[in-house]
Amino acid sequence: MGLKVIKVRGFLIEFDNDWKGTETVYVNGQVVSKIHSFKGATHSFTVSERNTDVAYVLTSKLNDWGVCIINLKCNGRIIKDKMYVLWGNKKVEKNIKKIEGLKLLNEYDLDDAIPVFHEALNFDNADPEIYFHLACCYSLEEKAAEGFEYLKLAVKHKLINYELISNHDMLSYLRIQEGFEDFKNSRYQKYDKSKLA
Repeated sequence: MGLKVIKVRGFLIEFDNDWKGTETVYVNGQVVSKIHSFKGATHSFTVSERNTDVAYVLTSKLNDWGVCIINLKCNGRIIKDKMYVLWGNKKVEKNIKKIEGLKLLNEYDLDDAIPVFHEALNFDNADPEIYFHLACCYSLEEKAAEGFEYLKLAVKHKLINYELISNHDMLSYLRIQEGFEDFKNSRYQKYDKSKLA
């Protein structure tokens, strides 16, 4: 198991490589890429910096001695080169209610998932992923206003990966709303409730 922590432009990038061959990249504690590979992989992700999306690519490979080496590019330019990944472990999620809520959401048990996620907020009300998961719940329930509000809160609490909003299947109901493009253009800060179903 290997772990590399990199401080870049005011945020923290963590690369975790477990014994099963799963490579995970975190930005400020949020998963932005996860790939299964034993020989190395390319992780592409976008980070919002000062209201601008910045493209990052982290590549991993094994050298001749079986040691993992990573490189990090920002907008096509190498900013960290040939960094060795040392042995270590990524911290384990401690918010049990968040884990329970995610399990219920993945089983589409929304009636139980929503109150559990609200309990998870009691443990950590600054975790943007909890707000994001609540937005998914409300989108699946076709409650657009609540979904938009929780996406707004996820971004306010520093959700890193805006691509999740554009691509996550569970948010498709929110994306078909008349006011979604305006919401997106406001960087998920403002929406018109009268345009929501």
